[in-house]
Amino acid sequence: MQKYETALFDLDGTITDSGPGIMESVQYALTKFGYPEQSEETLRQFVGPSLVDSFTRLYHMTYKEAEQATAAYREVYNTGNLYHAKLYDGIEMVFQRLLDAGIRIVLLTSKPQGTAERVLDHFGITKYFFHVTGPDEHDPSSDKSRLIRRTVEETGIDLSRSIMIGDTHFDIEGANAVSMDSIAVTYGYGPRESLLSCHPTYMVDAPEGIADILLAPELVIRLASPEDAEELLRIYEPYVRNTAISFEIEVPSVEEFQNRIRDTLKKYPYYVAELGGRIVGYAYLSAFKERAAYDYSAETSIYVDPSVRHRSIGKKLYHELEDIAKAMGLRNLNACIGYTQVPDEHLDNNSVAFHEHLGYHMVGTFHKCGYKFQHWYDMVWMEKLISEHDVPVRPVRWFPVLAAGD
Repeated sequence: MQKYETALFDLDGTITDSGPGIMESVQYALTKFGYPEQSEETLRQFVGPSLVDSFTRLYHMTYKEAEQATAAYREVYNTGNLYHAKLYDGIEMVFQRLLDAGIRIVLLTSKPQGTAERVLDHFGITKYFFHVTGPDEHDPSSDKSRLIRRTVEETGIDLSRSIMIGDTHFDIEGANAVSMDSIAVTYGYGPRESLLSCHPTYMVDAPEGIADILLAPELVIRLASPEDAEELLRIYEPYVRNTAISFEIEVPSVEEFQNRIRDTLKKYPYYVAELGGRIVGYAYLSAFKERAAYDYSAETSIYVDPSVRHRSIGKKLYHELEDIAKAMGLRNLNACIGYTQVPDEHLDNNSVAFHEHLGYHMVGTFHKCGYKFQHWYDMVWMEKLISEHDVPVRPVRWFPVLAAGD
């Protein structure tokens, strides 16, 4: 069964490359207010959110002035610039694939609903949508969560089986506000850094990636076995050869990797993630330190196939580890992460940001302690406290005992 029944699409910057017509119209409105020619970087920020919101936020206009600027904008936009746009390459194929798979498509946009419907008709894509949600012309808000809730009221869609797709932080924040999954598209007008800061469920760089995610089989997380070693090594090898994410220099043999899995499973969980029967990631716990007093802490490790990045596979593996760690009676989870003062081709600091999003906090830095690729790298420790540190404390239930149900 597919995870999603309904896909809610933003319009500008997600379905249509509407920037030229919007930016021309904004410049027209600003000129009437006495502003000189604006940079494309500034004008791009008008693609997506409410016009009133953008005029007040970017130019500090009063509400009345922003309404007047919006009216000036519509003088040229509604009479021609509306159609100075094009469909993104491949987006119509995405719609067809989703419909063929039984996924319903909703248009959810901050553009006035009547205007949005004219755009759909102009490009001949109205047939793909079973519902359109947009504000009226006098609604100044860019809050997408309000529109999502309205869609639920009007259609009865199940938010747990629905997903929001858009190119700006307004789309992702709207989904987050209603606890809904989201796909951030980077081919539109929202800055990548802004999208990442909102922590979308998935991220894609081209329209076809949307369908690949929505039509993918459910992710399966299962216990690893030594027989998985060859596939896990396929994922791990590029990390050793090409990155400083792993401080290992030589790629281990399959036999060595099998032994590592066996040794880990003597006390700790070791999970793999599968998509369509193919292993795409793995994660495990290991001893933080060997002395008995450290038993209530464990180190986390995770590796994901780069071909399936931004699909929340790492997040789901980590949640699985955290749940079992709590059941074992662990209190602290610790992550040892390669760190660089100046990102290079072998290491960025995305892993630190990833852990921060999961609730980890920085606790220490070891400076220039790893030498790889003729470069010195730092190592940082991050930690997450997952349970109360009560006294007295019950003994840890090691994973084999817990898995056996004893």
